[in-house]
Amino acid sequence: MPELQEFSEEFQDQIILLGIDIGQFTGLGHPRDASKLLDSMGITYPAGFTDDGDVVEKYKVLAMPTTVFIDRQGRIFQKWTGALDRGTVTRLAKAMLNQDVD
Repeated sequence: MPELQEFSEEFQDQIILLGIDIGQFTGLGHPRDASKLLDSMGITYPAGFTDDGDVVEKYKVLAMPTTVFIDRQGRIFQKWTGALDRGTVTRLAKAMLNQDVD
């Protein structure tokens, strides 16, 4: 998550990063625990929780973490299951931004 925080700060004028905890659907914790973790790591990008199972179903979240890149038109540009390093996040985001210009 610290890498996502750095990414969020660098691209704040171009991309909205939103974290959504779905731990309650996977049995991996309680929203209260996630909130404490975010605070302890200094995460300032918007993050929250959902009790709406449709979110998990709509984006086909089968594992955690899952990252979904959604373009300006609201279309899924890329879905990534598993951890993302800073370089991969940046590469995918730039590809999405370049696609939006075309």
